[in-house]
Amino acid sequence: MSVLAPFAACFETADGYSLLAGGLCPMRQQEACLRHLARLNHLSLGPSRDCVVIDVRLGQLLQQAAPPGVRFLAASVFVPCASQLCGGVAGDILCRETSADGMFSALAEGVFGFALPGACAMLMTGLEAESRRLYGSAVQMLSHLPLTHRDICAFLEESEAFSGQFLFVSDGSGGSTGCMCTHSCGRQEILWLPVPAKESNFERGEDNG
Repeated sequence: MSVLAPFAACFETADGYSLLAGGLCPMRQQEACLRHLARLNHLSLGPSRDCVVIDVRLGQLLQQAAPPGVRFLAASVFVPCASQLCGGVAGDILCRETSADGMFSALAEGVFGFALPGACAMLMTGLEAESRRLYGSAVQMLSHLPLTHRDICAFLEESEAFSGQFLFVSDGSGGSTGCMCTHSCGRQEILWLPVPAKESNFERGEDNG
């Protein structure tokens, strides 16, 4: 498999939900992939506040908007009054939809991932041993739910030394703080999921500290 690079951007569904979406694609194809993902702006998430329905529907939107030849995608969405922590998906869109199991997985040659229930997920490329260490740090640092801005920033600072590429995504609904971070060539770019001001204190898990 060719070297993959992360890409991410903010979108808004046709029915008004803010979401972050991105993935891993061949080097120098990030801009083309983002233009293709802009189809998300014309798709509808639906009115459900059920956590399972939200995540399933989010995965379906990613499949519909997936750039050609791109398997590894992720998204985070803010849905007001969601029934519990949810609103984040990541993985191989060619595989059957599964719930987050908290386990480290080899997704393809040199591509690894994990999804921590109610918290976050990562797609990584590079050395397996180093990817496993990053997974261990995530389990240790991101186990207190819901995730706050402070929790996420501390973990991303810890991950700055990672030598490969990764895409980090956190759940965006039910009280968690929606975030997506690309890490490539030692540089990180962080996107925070937009949330209406009247919802921010509860829905994003802000901690005033």
